[in-house]
Amino acid sequence: MLASIMNVTFWFDPACPFCWMTSRWIEAVSADRDLVIDWQPISLLFKNETQPDNPYYASVARTRDLLRVIESVRAAGLAERIGHLYTEFGRRIHNDGAPDFEVAPVLVQLGIDASHAAALDDDTFDAVIRERM
Repeated sequence: MLASIMNVTFWFDPACPFCWMTSRWIEAVSADRDLVIDWQPISLLFKNETQPDNPYYASVARTRDLLRVIESVRAAGLAERIGHLYTEFGRRIHNDGAPDFEVAPVLVQLGIDASHAAALDDDTFDAVIRERM
């Protein structure tokens, strides 16, 4: 029996622990199941229309900013690096409990130009995030 490649679209917000745990599972089984993962953003800030008085606002505003960086990386033609980037962001947020990490060193660690960190403050990526959702 021939194995066939299966394309999987995986939506994630780096703040979401459910996305994080599921992403670890799908990464673990992807090679054995011939999965090709298409990483797509879903901003909980946008989806839930989270307001500043909400106790989750700071965390989802931060991860919206991280999604901006991810979309900057995608726009540079590096979509294949998004899974690795999300893994590093998620590791810091969920495993290390350090959501306010510096982004540029993470990019450099992954061999991605540190200039993409400027997208943290670039709201022009918000329309792209919303469209991909």
